[in-house]
Amino acid sequence: MALADDAFAAATCHSAGIEILDSLHTASLELLDRWEADETQDALPEDAQGVHIDFVQGDLTKVTDWTEADVLFLNSTCFDEELMRSIAAASAGMKVGSFAISFTKRLPSEKWSVRGLQM
Repeated sequence: MALADDAFAAATCHSAGIEILDSLHTASLELLDRWEADETQDALPEDAQGVHIDFVQGDLTKVTDWTEADVLFLNSTCFDEELMRSIAAASAGMKVGSFAISFTKRLPSEKWSVRGLQM
């Protein structure tokens, strides 16, 4: 469940999560139901209420337009080099000032500079 929790923590205005695995997609949808519940929304700070989150089951590398994305979050521990290269290529269209957060592996791209690194 921590993966979906991270997507909620990254939400600012509108967030979308793409998950290829059935079990993680299902867990995300269950958490989304809890997130959208009135009692959860009422407990949030006013500026966080009404944040819209979508979860899509699919292949991240098939999403071709990332121009509106402000944050790219990757739980990349199990991603292979080919997938990381595909994500780096797809992220090239993101606007200046965007953030990419990746666990364990860096995006193989000159577009992104490392601002913080924890080992």
